[in-house]
Amino acid sequence: MRKKMDPNFETPNKPPPKLLNAMTWAIHMGVSSNLRYQTLNGIEFVLPNGISPVVFKTSVVVLRCLNNILGGMSFVMLARLTGSQSVSDQEGKILVAEDGTIIDKHKLLNEVVADDNLLHNDSSSK
Repeated sequence: MRKKMDPNFETPNKPPPKLLNAMTWAIHMGVSSNLRYQTLNGIEFVLPNGISPVVFKTSVVVLRCLNNILGGMSFVMLARLTGSQSVSDQEGKILVAEDGTIIDKHKLLNEVVADDNLLHNDSSSK
């Protein structure tokens, strides 16, 4: 959609290799996801015996949310280990302005520091 609106737009992220990404997902689903699901199912099987229904339902929601977060984090770690998702050296070095222009953070910082030094020197010379 963005490419249609702005033909000069270049995506900052390159897509991961398809086969490597598929294998990473297969490993994640087969190992991490299966282990987490079996553990969660076992906890939910044992939990209602000793607590009230309201506490049980609340704990199920909390456990499933934590499972979701843990699953996302474990996939990112696995993807970085296999090389499916790379950590680029450009990460965090660019900003996108409200009008869509891309700004280099280091260049912007250097300009702000230079302007600050200029203002400081002007005020101290008076």
